[in-house]
Amino acid sequence: MENPDPSCPVIAIIGSGASGTLLAWYLRKAGCAARLIVVGDAPEPGRGLAYGTPCLTHYLNVCAAGMSAVTDDPSHFLAWVRDHHDPDISASDFVPRAIYGRYLQSLWTEAAPEYHQGHVLACDKADQGWNLTLADGACIAASYVVLATGNFSPVVLSDPRRLVPGYSPSAWQNDLYSRIRLDDDVALIGTGLTAVDVLVRLRQQGHRGQITAISRHGWYPTSHAEAPAAGVDDVWFATPPSARAYLALV
Repeated sequence: MENPDPSCPVIAIIGSGASGTLLAWYLRKAGCAARLIVVGDAPEPGRGLAYGTPCLTHYLNVCAAGMSAVTDDPSHFLAWVRDHHDPDISASDFVPRAIYGRYLQSLWTEAAPEYHQGHVLACDKADQGWNLTLADGACIAASYVVLATGNFSPVVLSDPRRLVPGYSPSAWQNDLYSRIRLDDDVALIGTGLTAVDVLVRLRQQGHRGQITAISRHGWYPTSHAEAPAAGVDDVWFATPPSARAYLALV
């Protein structure tokens, strides 16, 4: 795929989830007239891994008032979710992540970037920008390239016994849940928020087998404290701008 018009810059965004979607939307909002090409693995762009779950009992871990994608409009998401999902949602409610995925898709529609489903193998410097080589043999000539790949996939166990049937390195493969039978015993490596997501989804689909969660420290996720969030902007601004200082602050 070549750039047919060198006078019109091409911005290639690698990643079609929340990061890539928001970048494309903000570029359009800023009046960017460049040709936007987003490359991602997902058959349906916009949602990404975090918000691609179909399970309506997987909730955001931030209340609706804190999930606006628009920095200068803190109520943008809250207004959207009232118009498109539930008019009675309050600012302090927690919304399903699947609904937030729909919100991101609405921003994708507004930005209207081109989408190329595929996997980028190489990004090479060219005379007038960059050349992206994709696994399907396509080549994209871009003036600018942005990495918006989000979080990496979970680390795969190094033990060769992971190759036995039944092991899955990721809880976000939707076909995984169709392979687990209702009476199967399940072991979860970790007891964090992802483990809760798996537990909720399994129980929602009628799973009745034993579920064992394995934790290095024996900790469970905790609920949000019943207290207003502390104002930390002044604290950050007063901190020396170094990685060591920020680490100490955290």
